[in-house]
Amino acid sequence: LSCLFGFFLLGRDLVNFFRQRVHRRVRAMFCCCAEPPAAEVVGEVKLRDPGHEETFHEGGFVKTERASQPEDLEPSQETSTFEVKVNGAHGIQIDGSDPECTIVRKVNEDGMVAKWNTSAPENKIVKEGDRVLEVNGTQGSSIEMAKILRQEGPFTLLLQKPQEKVVALRRPGELGVVLNYQKAGANAQGSISPWIAKINGGLLGSWNIQNPEEAVSVHDRIRAVNGISGTPEEIMAAIRDSKDLVKMRVHHYGFL
Repeated sequence: LSCLFGFFLLGRDLVNFFRQRVHRRVRAMFCCCAEPPAAEVVGEVKLRDPGHEETFHEGGFVKTERASQPEDLEPSQETSTFEVKVNGAHGIQIDGSDPECTIVRKVNEDGMVAKWNTSAPENKIVKEGDRVLEVNGTQGSSIEMAKILRQEGPFTLLLQKPQEKVVALRRPGELGVVLNYQKAGANAQGSISPWIAKINGGLLGSWNIQNPEEAVSVHDRIRAVNGISGTPEEIMAAIRDSKDLVKMRVHHYGFL
């Protein structure tokens, strides 16, 4: 009897093991394209002057602090918003690595938003980098936006076009900025570009005060540095390797 009981327990454990593996595979097969990576987990990089010993510290996966910036900066120019209405599968993928700023990662060619784009005016074509402000009248975090986008249509999307700004910082001196991004992994696509989590004065804080028309703020995305674009790691390396001029192309979303 004891042997039979032992075989029973072993068989039960094997059934549970294979059931869990099948569940994970099925879940991976039907993962929604709009689901963002875990919003509270990002790779944090603090940038300082290359001449210092703390030149370039890239931490592991850490909890991001709430984005903030000096309160005395003037508001930037307003960015444009537009509405998109589609029925059925929208076909957009989002980057939700910044929990407070959901942006479009990609527009799938077979989705309804791509069909919308074929007849929309230029200023209402949905593109990578556009910010998702509302879905069906609901605002929320990146995770909340992803949950709504997983539902069946129709969809009414309120989107925002970023302003493209050019920031030129000349060293020496601390850049005065904390940039966050999420690394790509087995279960997450990662960020399409780093975003500004905090401005601590420094060269960037001075730039904002001296150039209010080209000022940038938290949640803005760094799309290229000194003509180099690509993955977040490549953009961060371009900042690290710049010895004199740090010229950044930035997507600005108008956060205060």
